[in-house]
Amino acid sequence: MNITVNGKKLNKTRSYLVAREIIRETEVEHPTDVEAFLQEYTIEECENAIVLRPPTVDGIHISLLKPSK
Repeated sequence: MNITVNGKKLNKTRSYLVAREIIRETEVEHPTDVEAFLQEYTIEECENAIVLRPPTVDGIHISLLKPSK
């Protein structure tokens, strides 16, 4: 089973790892429910890691520039 997260399809190995971790850490009980659980998440794939970000992460924006007067 290949999981799709926010339009990005993972290969079988990564799908298995993501499903296993989501089942272990959340209330999700079956691999087929993992994709529905992750539908609002964004994903970043690196060479050695996968970062899943929940939708609430992008809710905080901090400006590092001084406001103009």
